Amino acid sequence: NMAVELEPTSRFVFLQRGVIHKHAGRLEESLRDATRAVELNGSEFSRRHRANALAALGRYAEAIAEYDRIPEVERGRSYFYWSERGELHLKRKEYEKAIEHFSRAFEFAARFEYHRYKQRAVAYFASERPMEALRDLKTAFDLNPKDGSTVGWIPAPEVAACPNQEFKEGMLQFATDAIEKNPAARSHRAVLALHLGRLDIAREDLAEIINSKGNQATHYDLYQVAMLHLADNRNVEAYRAACREMAGRFVDSKDADALAFMGWVCALM
Repeated sequence: NMAVELEPTSRFVFLQRGVIHKHAGRLEESLRDATRAVELNGSEFSRRHRANALAALGRYAEAIAEYDRIPEVERGRSYFYWSERGELHLKRKEYEKAIEHFSRAFEFAARFEYHRYKQRAVAYFASERPMEALRDLKTAFDLNPKDGSTVGWIPAPEVAACPNQEFKEGMLQFATDAIEKNPAARSHRAVLALHLGRLDIAREDLAEIINSKGNQATHYDLYQVAMLHLADNRNVEAYRAACREMAGRFVDSKDADALAFMGWVCALM
C-alpha cells in the first residue's frame, strides 16, 4: 500500500499488490489492482494479469475477452499468452481450441512446461484422440519423471471405458515403464490394472506397496486392496480382513478422506 502511495502511476506496483491479494485469497482486490494496471498501461503483460485475475474468479469468458484485447503483434511469440489461454479453453471444455493454443505455446517453450502437455493430453482424450493423449503424457513424464501423477492423470475408470484397446494397453505399458524412473508410479499402475481387469498386475503392485510402506500405508492403499479382493472372485474373507484393517487404523482419524474411504469399504460388507 505504501508503494502505491509513493508511485500511484506505476502499473508494476499495482500488479505486484494484485499478486499479493491473489495469494491471500482476496480475488476481487486482485482484479481491481490488475484493472488499474491495465488503465495505466494496456500492455500484454498487464492484460494477462487481469485475465488471470478474472479466471481466478471463474469468469472465464471475460478472461478470454481480455486476452482478445492484446494486439496481434504482442501475442505472436508470447508463450504465456498461448498457454494461459489454452488453459482457459480447457476449463470451458472447448477442447479443440485448447489443443490449438497449447500447440502454439509449445513452439516457444516446449521443454520447460511439462504440465501443459498433461493439460493438452486431457483435451486430446476428451476429443476422442486417445493415442495423442498418451503421446503427450509420455512427453510430460520424460520432461519431469519426478511427477508420478502424470501416469494417473487421466482417471483409470475413464481409461478403462475407452473403446480404443491400443490406448488401454499403451497406458498400462506407459505405467510399467514409468516405474523404472519413479517407483511412485506403481500405485497408479495398480489402480489402472485394477480397472482394466489385470488383477495379476494389481495384486503384485498392491502387495509391493503394502510391504514397502508397512504401517505407513495410506487409507487409499488399503481401499485399493479391498477393491482388489472384491474384484477377485469376490473374496469375502479377504475383503472383510481389509475392512477390519482400515477400521483399526482410521476409525479415530480426523482425516475426512480416510473416514470416507473406510465408510465406503465397510458399507459393502
